[in-house]
Amino acid sequence: MKKITLSFQLCILFFAQLISAQVSNYPYIQNFDSFVDCIDTCGEPCALKESWTNVYTDQDEWITNKAATPTADTGPTVDHTLGTQLGTYLYVETSDPCHLVSTTSHLLSPVFDLTSPSLTLSEMSFWYHMMGVDMGDLTVDISTDGGANWVNLVPPFTDNVDIWQEKVVDISAYTNEASVQFRFDYTTSVTGYHADVAIDDFSIGDITLGLDSLNSDLNSVTLYPNPAKKEIYLSNPKSLNLYSIEIYDFNGRLVTVQDLKGMGVQKRVDISKLATSVYLVVIEGEEGRITHKLIK
Repeated sequence: MKKITLSFQLCILFFAQLISAQVSNYPYIQNFDSFVDCIDTCGEPCALKESWTNVYTDQDEWITNKAATPTADTGPTVDHTLGTQLGTYLYVETSDPCHLVSTTSHLLSPVFDLTSPSLTLSEMSFWYHMMGVDMGDLTVDISTDGGANWVNLVPPFTDNVDIWQEKVVDISAYTNEASVQFRFDYTTSVTGYHADVAIDDFSIGDITLGLDSLNSDLNSVTLYPNPAKKEIYLSNPKSLNLYSIEIYDFNGRLVTVQDLKGMGVQKRVDISKLATSVYLVVIEGEEGRITHKLIK
């Protein structure tokens, strides 16, 4: 009966990957904040969303979480996107009794078409948190044939520091591939359970929508308050010649644009109709372009 169950799970996983939506619009950004909370129970897989998938036949699972992980002295206390206890991230719980030492957890990404003309920057990036005296190794593999074969993309690495850090990976060698998938593999150590690893804000493409200007005057342009609920104010203390402010959601869609010509030192921007989320704000001016992250 166990073999039948295992075969059935493999078939379900295979066909789910086949019918899952292929990503072809970029930049692609996944902050996991729309994912449903998972309860960490022994042997129960965490059903994720938006074509992110646990490999149900491995030894452990990636699960969603907000705020701190259950075990002290390991794992993050906030997510990376919002930097608060309201945001969601994915992590591997390594405490007893459900989780054993020296096990591996596999997390599959959606399938990406990297031949898309909207992919203007051939980079994959993600933020990770690795804090604990027993941290294991995190690796990232890549497949171009539906998961039949995997090639290592990010070699095994570990750390023990209580901060979110970014890993940026060049994927230009795969821009002729129309079926690309990533696999996060976390292998726990053999020493103990202070080893919770977390990831957040996975992206492919140029999430900054262009390089910021290096002009020091433009860096004086700021937004406040941030986070905000109904409105934000653009501060321009040096009265620079600004052209426009554009607000993009984390799927790269333009949701708001406003003319800034002749604005002076301050401009009010209405954001009351925007959904609660994280946005990229792009300010264009005579001196160049600068971007800010806005939390609503």
